[in-house]
Amino acid sequence: MALYRKAECADAALASPKAGQSFDYLLLASDGKPDRSMARRQTLRAVSGDLVDYSEALIPVGKDSFPPEPRQVRMGILPTTILGGSVRYEGAAAAMEGLRPGTSAEIPITETRAGSPPKPAVATLTFVGCGLSEPIVVGAANEPVRVFHVKLPYSTSEKPGEFTRMIDTEFLVSQSRGWPIAERTPSGTLVLVANAE
Repeated sequence: MALYRKAECADAALASPKAGQSFDYLLLASDGKPDRSMARRQTLRAVSGDLVDYSEALIPVGKDSFPPEPRQVRMGILPTTILGGSVRYEGAAAAMEGLRPGTSAEIPITETRAGSPPKPAVATLTFVGCGLSEPIVVGAANEPVRVFHVKLPYSTSEKPGEFTRMIDTEFLVSQSRGWPIAERTPSGTLVLVANAE
């Protein structure tokens, strides 16, 4: 199902996200409607340049939420922490600035995980293009977005240093909020349903 329709890219740069904002997401069910049994809440704690510290909590309907987990991300789409490991990107900002619709950049990364020496790899960042979010993104319908696709290899604590997993995610980043309003992975699609400051 389409999350956006194509549109011309705005001349302005993406807005910077603001600390204190919270974003609530729901997973789309097989019928294309949001599954309201479990929400995911991301709360932005601190913003420094393109680096954002945030917490993420799962909130089951009618039950206590799970404890929030601290996360960190660059430019809203490049995680610097994955399953207890840390990821460093070389030249990510320059790569992002150089992208045009339909182009990709390879970004050298170094993953560091306890019990394993730092390991190099390469992430691929694709600027798919620009568009307007579809009404299925119920918390931000008809909003100008930039669409990015991230492929990022990573390892696990069971096999540190072996890149056996892959983040493969398409992000719709809001032009005005500077933060994703939808993300699609091979296992499912999250859409924004509420945003508060």
